[in-house]
Amino acid sequence: MLNRKYSIFSLCVASLVFSVPTFADERMFGVGAIAVSTPYKGADTEVLAVPYFAYYTDNLELDITHIKYRWAVTESIDFSLAGQLRFDGYSASDSEYLTGMQDRDMAFEVGASVSYTNELGQLSLAFFNDVSGAHEGNEVTLSYNKRYFLDKAMLHFETGVAFKNADLVKYYYGVELDEATSTRPAYKPGAATSAFFAMTLTYQLSEKLQLLSALKYETLDKVIKDSPIVSENYAANLIIGLSYSF
Repeated sequence: MLNRKYSIFSLCVASLVFSVPTFADERMFGVGAIAVSTPYKGADTEVLAVPYFAYYTDNLELDITHIKYRWAVTESIDFSLAGQLRFDGYSASDSEYLTGMQDRDMAFEVGASVSYTNELGQLSLAFFNDVSGAHEGNEVTLSYNKRYFLDKAMLHFETGVAFKNADLVKYYYGVELDEATSTRPAYKPGAATSAFFAMTLTYQLSEKLQLLSALKYETLDKVIKDSPIVSENYAANLIIGLSYSF
């Protein structure tokens, strides 16, 4: 299994900033400094460095966090099949409040999405289901994203809502009967809906070198906030990185 601090606190954020291709046929590698705040009680904000590699074509996206292949149905509509890693979860050693909990592992999910694009941006609907046996649940995401090109810079933002089913929420935020204590009652949450916003800024330092920064903020449903192992009503991450295209 991947080192949990590396996987949860870095790969997911690297995907946020580096998985926004600027050209149709592109290979790139880079390194970034990442700060991630998780909602788990007593868990510290982590600042880490992470390397990255990705490959993009007109139809294919491939990096260390996901793979996606898309077909153009019409000029405005495309359909995609994808696999992705979900980096939610924790180790019991991450916080004294998690002592006695079973570790919650990352998951590999497969799914599909459909997108509609016009001059106003892109609207996407995606469905992903766990096939790794971790949370055994699924998530539906409705999102809108738009890119702005500003001389040597590109600004990309995305906003949307994510519906997580009860199995997913229970696995990552629930407390089983055998994990309950006098200060941590058993908790069996249901489905949850969260809103999120992400923004990425890419600045072209040269023909091959780019400076990147990204921010993602997610508000958590009351079902998640009410968990006895959660102390925050949001999750956020920030990255600054440098990438080289070849």
